[in-house]
Formats: sequence, C-alpha cells, structure tokens
Amino acid sequence: MKRILLVFLLCAGISPIALPASIANPVNVAQFRLSYDKYMQLGYAANARRDYKNALINFRKALKLRPQDKYATRAISNVSRYAKALRPGQLYTFVPANRGTPNNRQSGGTRGCATAGSEQLVALVPEKEALTTAEYPALFFYIPQHSSPTIEFVLLDNQDREIYKTNITPNTKAGIVRLDLAEFPNIPALKNNQKYHWYFSLVCQAEDRSGDKYVEGFIEKIALDPFLAGELKAANPRDRASLYAANSIWYDALAALYQARQERPQDPALVKGWADLLKSVGLNTVAQKPLLPCCNARR
Repeated sequence: MKRILLVFLLCAGISPIALPASIANPVNVAQFRLSYDKYMQLGYAANARRDYKNALINFRKALKLRPQDKYATRAISNVSRYAKALRPGQLYTFVPANRGTPNNRQSGGTRGCATAGSEQLVALVPEKEALTTAEYPALFFYIPQHSSPTIEFVLLDNQDREIYKTNITPNTKAGIVRLDLAEFPNIPALKNNQKYHWYFSLVCQAEDRSGDKYVEGFIEKIALDPFLAGELKAANPRDRASLYAANSIWYDALAALYQARQERPQDPALVKGWADLLKSVGLNTVAQKPLLPCCNARR
C-alpha cells in the first residue's frame, strides 16, 4: 500500500517529503491534492480581483498543506510585495525582482542622429533585467522625433552570441511604439529559464556607427505557475496586466495593458493605469507620451 501511495504522489507531482504527517495514508491523498489546488486557484482569483488580503490567505493555506512548495512560496512573496507597494489611488504598480544585470534604458550624448530638443530614446523596462512568459514577447520604446533612416534590433543569447538581427523602417514621429517579436520573420523563440540580451539602435550612418543612439536590456523567459496560467487565460487584458504585474512579469504586464488601451483608447482608467505602471519603475518622463504604430522589420 505504501508503494502504491508513493507512485500516486510522484505522478501527481507531489513530493512525499513535503506532506504533513496527517496526510500519510491513501484515504487522504486525493482530498489533500484537491484542497491544495482549490486554495491556489482561489488565491489567484482573488489576485485578479485585486483582493490581495484574501489572495494571501489562500496562498498561505496552500503552503500549509504543502510546506516549501515553490508555487505557493513565490505567490506569497510576489503578492505581499505588490500589495505593500501599491499606493492609494494607484491602479497598477510594479515591484521588480531587483536581480540580475542593469538595463541601459536611456540613450545619452548629443552626437549622432538629430532628435527634437533634449529628448532621448528610452526603453520601457525596469532598471534591471525583467521577466516574460512569452516565446515572442513585445518590447516597448519611446522614440523622440528624429532623423535616423533606420532602426536596428539585435538579440543575443546568454553567452552574448548574436542569434537575430533585423533592420526596421522607423516612424519618425515622437511616441511610444511596440516591437512585437512575433511579427519578425525567422526570429527564434525564447526558451524557458534562459536570459537574453537585446539592443535597439537608431542608426545614424551605416558607414560610421559611432554616432548611434541606442538602448539595451535583458530579458528572461520563465515557465508559468499552472494555477496562474489558468487564471490568466480566463482574465480580460486589464486584469491580466494586474496579474502579471503582481507576479513581477514586466514585459507581459505592459503588453496586456497596451492591448487593453488599444481596445478602449478613450478609457481614462486605462490611460491612468498605463501612466501608473510606468511611473512605478521611474519612467515618469514618458508616462504620458502618445502610443504610435511602429514599423516594419526587414531582414
């Protein structure tokens, strides 16, 4: 009987070591798993409603059933940090993991392509590397009015080996643009638990690249908690943005909020929420900039 119980637990993805002593017989195993699943699902459902108190209550119940569980532990940490960071009247915020390599999210200097006034090229990313769950994430940039004839996008793997490069015909107006990697021909899909390094450059002169204005950043793809994945699938874009933000997944949070704004461009709550999210990572100078169509990638 004990051997049968062990096989059942391993097939269900449950470590027998993590079970409380009271869950040591076959009669209780099925109920144990159902209870754990229920509390995780209730936790994420509360998270989607922005009911962080009840989200934490349910995640802690799940953790009590399965001590040291990585999903429950991560959910408690993420939601606790998010709830503490959210200020009264703030619709969205973001709490970076503050780990990994710093992003170079703003171009500097005065040489190179002419831009309007003192405005700089800005990558809409936190100060340090950020997460995605997408094989082909969307990246966002503020591009000032400029004279560059082309934009170059380069993607490197975790050994800084180039795995993709393309040139893009830019929109020369000032505004925030979305670079959707799913639309790039032949770009490789990002892999789970891999870090990538990207460059986004305004190319001034093809024969002399020293005057380029560029930004660079780092992105890591992670696998989704299956309970969070289920809640995200059922959520609308504005609630998906909240779920991603509360779980420190920057690229997907911004993409979901962008989608919500595209569907309801006149919604003042979404305009404010977008600005709140950008300001929460120190991007105050571009929080109110207009959203513009981007550009066409070419090999």
